[in-house]
Amino acid sequence: MTIISLRTIHSYRKLLSTLGLVRGVEAASKKFLAKAAGHNAKWSASSVTLKGYDHPIFLRVSTSDWSVFHQIFVDKEYLERSAEHADQLRSFYDTVVQAGKTPAIIDCGANIGLASLWYSLQFPKAAIVAIEPEPKNFAVLKKNTAPYENIIPVNAAIANRRDKVSLSNVSDAPWAWETVESNAGQTDTITVRDALGQVPNTVPFIAKIDIEGFETALFRSNYDWVEAFPLIVFEHHDWLFAWKGTAHAIYRALIDSGPRDYVHAGENVFSYSHDLLKRPTT
Repeated sequence: MTIISLRTIHSYRKLLSTLGLVRGVEAASKKFLAKAAGHNAKWSASSVTLKGYDHPIFLRVSTSDWSVFHQIFVDKEYLERSAEHADQLRSFYDTVVQAGKTPAIIDCGANIGLASLWYSLQFPKAAIVAIEPEPKNFAVLKKNTAPYENIIPVNAAIANRRDKVSLSNVSDAPWAWETVESNAGQTDTITVRDALGQVPNTVPFIAKIDIEGFETALFRSNYDWVEAFPLIVFEHHDWLFAWKGTAHAIYRALIDSGPRDYVHAGENVFSYSHDLLKRPTT
């Protein structure tokens, strides 16, 4: 119990540090009140204000939305850990913008849109395609991204081909929805190329992929798009789906695309293209 208590204290100290005392206490209070209010309140979205953002962020605070919020904005899981790679990625972004084109970020498994919001602040000139198949998650995503003209919400699942799939969740956690291949599927899929087609005059920039085990299908075929992205950030799910080979599917496609560097940060792997980012040697 002592270890859990210390971790909880540390977690809330980081929250207060990120949001500030007033905003942090307000957000934590909303979480506790929603949990105490019971099941119906659990699924109501509450607003949280965050330094650096002009608009509130909406969360179902007593669900896994809170953990996603903490991972992205408090723990900063999408912040790059390697200065050399980050500098080269920023240089690529600046070059594309200066050429009058639009860097494209594809958020695959966007959940309620928080990673898209994170990237919108880091790269404000980029267009972000936020792809989320589950209707209730997508409703919150639309609410979060509505004020941002550079974020395009798409209610679909990402896949290697256009098809229909089913959605499955053995828990009630909003971040645990799985995409399942099924002849009786009711959910549309789109491809990465389809997503890029949402943005005119675009250059592929970042693909973020967190799709709960469906990596094996996404990277089964038609993954030539990989070589066009300077950075691919992914979470594989071998820890969750034994013997499915989710990491193997991703790494095989990345290796086929040419040499890349891999930087591990928490649950994510940052994969940087040598061909698109590496400084020329003299």
